[in-house]
Amino acid sequence: MSTHFRFVLRQASQDRHDTLDAEISSLSFDDVDDYARFLSLHHLCFAALDRGIPKGDRSAELLADLQALIRADLAALDHDMPDIGTPDLGSLDPLAVRYVVDGSRLGSRVLVKRWASACSGRTADAGQYLSHETSPDSWRATCDALGEISPESDRATRIIADVARIFDMFTVVLNTLKKNAAKGVMAAQ
Repeated sequence: MSTHFRFVLRQASQDRHDTLDAEISSLSFDDVDDYARFLSLHHLCFAALDRGIPKGDRSAELLADLQALIRADLAALDHDMPDIGTPDLGSLDPLAVRYVVDGSRLGSRVLVKRWASACSGRTADAGQYLSHETSPDSWRATCDALGEISPESDRATRIIADVARIFDMFTVVLNTLKKNAAKGVMAAQ
């Protein structure tokens, strides 16, 4: 019996996911600038992911919706989007993007609790992105699609590589945002 590709993918990407998770966990959700960095990270990276998938892919609508929610949250914090640009990842397998984006929505369920217990003042008014619920059917559909892929296939190799590049991009962008903050470069209005 073949191993479900989702488990192979999770194992192959676990170190990168853990690195990113640790970096995100270092941000304080009760600090307006840290929370704005968290939101900016997701907006910048979601924009890069949107550029890498075919127009009309089912992830495109969710990415657009999430970016709109993030822009509203940044406006509530009186922050503009930082002008740092993001890497051009080129063409991405849409299933790699869905795996990361749908997975991030699962992670948001944990983060919204952290945000709700830590938020105060302006951060309390900026919860649209974290509070946005997506259908659990989306994650199930992603898992089902991953299950149809042979772990030994060329497509599996491509998805593993794309997920690695996506996690690396998130980590690089977050570290850039943190370095800019240390230099005093933040996009407060």
